[in-house]
Amino acid sequence: MNNENKQLDIIPKHTSEALSPETLRLSELWRNEPWARIQSNMPYGIPEDDTIGERQRLGARTAFLSGDSSEPELTYPRLDMVDLGSAIVRFDEMITKLKLRPEENPLLFESVSDKIAELSRHRYVLEAVQATTDEERNKYLNYAEQLAVEVFGDVEPARFNTLLADLTETASSTDTQYSRELLDLLPGVDPNLEKVVQETLKPETIAKLEPLIRQYLAPMFEIVDALPDGEFEHERSIEVFQSCIDALGLDGVRAILTMGNALDADGFTMTIGLGRNRAKLTRETFLTVGIHELIHIIGSYEGQKQEDDVISIGLPKSLSFEEGKCVAVEQIVTGKATKRGEPYYFALGLLKGTIDGMPRTFRQVHEILWRKTILSKKGEITDDMVAGAKKSAYQTCMRITRGHAADTRDLAYYNGNDIASGWFNQIAELPNDQALATVEATLSTKADPTNPVHLEHLEQHHPKWQQFTTMGASEAKTLLKI
Repeated sequence: MNNENKQLDIIPKHTSEALSPETLRLSELWRNEPWARIQSNMPYGIPEDDTIGERQRLGARTAFLSGDSSEPELTYPRLDMVDLGSAIVRFDEMITKLKLRPEENPLLFESVSDKIAELSRHRYVLEAVQATTDEERNKYLNYAEQLAVEVFGDVEPARFNTLLADLTETASSTDTQYSRELLDLLPGVDPNLEKVVQETLKPETIAKLEPLIRQYLAPMFEIVDALPDGEFEHERSIEVFQSCIDALGLDGVRAILTMGNALDADGFTMTIGLGRNRAKLTRETFLTVGIHELIHIIGSYEGQKQEDDVISIGLPKSLSFEEGKCVAVEQIVTGKATKRGEPYYFALGLLKGTIDGMPRTFRQVHEILWRKTILSKKGEITDDMVAGAKKSAYQTCMRITRGHAADTRDLAYYNGNDIASGWFNQIAELPNDQALATVEATLSTKADPTNPVHLEHLEQHHPKWQQFTTMGASEAKTLLKI
């Protein structure tokens, strides 16, 4: 069981009694609070149309990859543009009042608590940027790391050790310059930790759910399946995304070009943003990362339509399942069950010194990651392959050190693959009508239905989950173990 569910297990269940006027007022405030919908990674990106900031990021990458710097020198203009102090005060006032009646809406209480931790992390990052001594800077970065762990969990030693053992075995069986260098850089495997086997989608799950997901998202697949071979210019990709959005009836959602190289769904602005520096998309990538982001935006869009204020934003501690379900849909649609999120999990374990107690720098993690990528290549290793591996490793390191502090947010991909695969494997055991209803309910919310607290709240307050529980009844709930 991952950290997210462990923390939720201790929360009291949502009461069926009517909420007090004060709790209802606080719930409405949460729904209308802009920061409630802003993801924790967003403030570390480049503001729209900030060409100077974009050049600075590219220059930092070039300097790092050429060996001129030990870690990228970055600024965070989005953080400088907001008043974090006022936002934290607003949320502190909310949490103080919610503490008077924590049993009335425990999910709201946890949502606000997590948001305070996120904003406090941003504030400590800014304090670190402004620090005048290394001691002071490191103190604030440590605070920022601790708050990320509070919200998103930490690397589990046994899981990291399993990934490390697999890589060490592969590198040991390959006698090349890169494999030898990699082995010299890797920490030793802990023989006392048990191997962790990650759950994946079963072939029969993929076979059964693929037509059901295509049925649910038929207008989108009509567009994507008809795309020609080859790469698309970004302007054309934006047109494709917008056509999919319109075909699905997601009124008000827009596809836009953004700075950088990310492809992101933003539930705050209700946009899918494609970075100008990202590699060109193809029909195949629309069926993977493209559909991934469309599933995210569907959850945000459907959530905002709900009367329940907590559901409208997304239930707390559900990021792992949210990422896992999007990855699961990718895999079901393409027919390939794969392990996802492993690079982020492994990189964070290296960064934090999870096994050997020796935290590593951005540079030290990067040196391991790019050689790890080269290890998976076949045939002659060219200079272009090495350059590509270094760029990919750099991007991974950037994601795990937002604000120059360890950020465990992206553990969600690896953890989510585990829990969401189990959920979809159980759905596949249902009769088709119940399976389709459960898929629709799952994709319409930002929540973790494997968590009993979340599930109870959804059954009480979300029409699609209410419909599922009445039509599926005992047989479905038994098979889904809920």
